[in-house]
Amino acid sequence: MNFQRSFLPEKAIYKKLGEVELSPYMRNSTLYNDGEAAIKATQQAMCFADFMKHDLSKTKQNFELFWNAQDAILFPKLENLVSKYSYIPITKINNRLDASMALHQLLLTTTGISNVIGAGSLQEYSRIGKTVIGTAANFDKIFEFIENNQIDFCKIERNAFKLIDLFAKIYEQLVPVVALRNGNCVENVDKEQHGIMTANFNELSDFYAKSFEWILENVAIIIGLNNIYLRSDWKQCVNGKTYADFLKETKGNRLQNGYIGEKEPFSKSVNSLNNKIRNAIQHFDSDIDYKTQLLTFKDRNKSVNLYLLEFADLCIENFCIIFYILELIYNLQKSTLTQEGNVPIFLINNLEVQRTSNRKNREKGTLNLW
Repeated sequence: MNFQRSFLPEKAIYKKLGEVELSPYMRNSTLYNDGEAAIKATQQAMCFADFMKHDLSKTKQNFELFWNAQDAILFPKLENLVSKYSYIPITKINNRLDASMALHQLLLTTTGISNVIGAGSLQEYSRIGKTVIGTAANFDKIFEFIENNQIDFCKIERNAFKLIDLFAKIYEQLVPVVALRNGNCVENVDKEQHGIMTANFNELSDFYAKSFEWILENVAIIIGLNNIYLRSDWKQCVNGKTYADFLKETKGNRLQNGYIGEKEPFSKSVNSLNNKIRNAIQHFDSDIDYKTQLLTFKDRNKSVNLYLLEFADLCIENFCIIFYILELIYNLQKSTLTQEGNVPIFLINNLEVQRTSNRKNREKGTLNLW
């Protein structure tokens, strides 16, 4: 993609500084107050575009092999892939836990996803995700939660990848907004003057609605984990509510009727999930004035107005929440695979190193116990 295409255009006419017409590049640079920062932010946004163009289908094929338990084909493929990245601590794929960890590492570190989600947010997702397997006392409750609710990790991931495919189709439209997010400059934009070039509202709204539905279907993971870690019972929700009550709710009410405490450990902010917009897209009415790029979402007798750039930002937020929930799913799956007797290769390697060290110390008469 040409860098100039990704910079925000004026909606109607180019502004002029004196008699000099500002180029798309110069207008974008002023948003960052730094031309170098503008280029860097856009280059970062393009990393994920390159992945989707060249490698997304290969990544999906590897996940499909995992979902379909085609281990004999998958394991050697993954060994070959991880050998190309010295920072990935997995050298052999001996079991499905190794495979799951390798797929996870490859997805997060070789795709440029951090340039969409933000490196800080990705680290926060990882930190929260690790708490899933951080307390052994909760393992039995977690396994009970998984079994009683018939949580199908592979099905959840399959459906998430359908959304990643959908996101790939609209990503070129979102690059300028991703670049602004990378530069923490979204709020600098005069939305009455600047818009998104070649944005397709129907495609954006399709992704928003479908990603919203996926999140509503899987927000139960967040609720169950909060219940376990704060109330020691996956059936007991915040505000005196129960998990059984939650399951009876319509999807639209699952975020609104007090089942998610914002300050609870697994409660990723869901302020971007505007149910009025979802309803308007799916059941009522939505419209766009392409000249002003102002959107109107009508939900029964109420309406919400957003600029197209703001709506694009909400689409990216939904994408981030998808990856947050996938991080929780990954750690739940890891705990299940561990319970089934799988041991990760790097732990086996560490034990071998320790045994070798202890053997040498015994020969010297100085055994070092950790």
